[in-house]
Amino acid sequence: MSHNHKEHQIVLTAFGTSTASSGIYQSLKQQFEERFKQSIPIGFHARVGNPKLKTVLEGLLLQKEETVIVTPLFLITGKVVSD
Repeated sequence: MSHNHKEHQIVLTAFGTSTASSGIYQSLKQQFEERFKQSIPIGFHARVGNPKLKTVLEGLLLQKEETVIVTPLFLITGKVVSD
């Protein structure tokens, strides 16, 4: 396998409106990018979030062999999470 080929594309997702609304999102994004040595997009699943997670996922340019890993930020334990 070539060293230039990556096997995984990480995508961060959070509940919010945009990275401008919270500096913590930019900080986490930067830490992920430094750790995994790749550009990591972030999408929001709030109704008014921008960019929307769906838009980010649809816009990914992937190789056939790549796996997308969606990593949620700040999950709060609740009924949906525990079920």
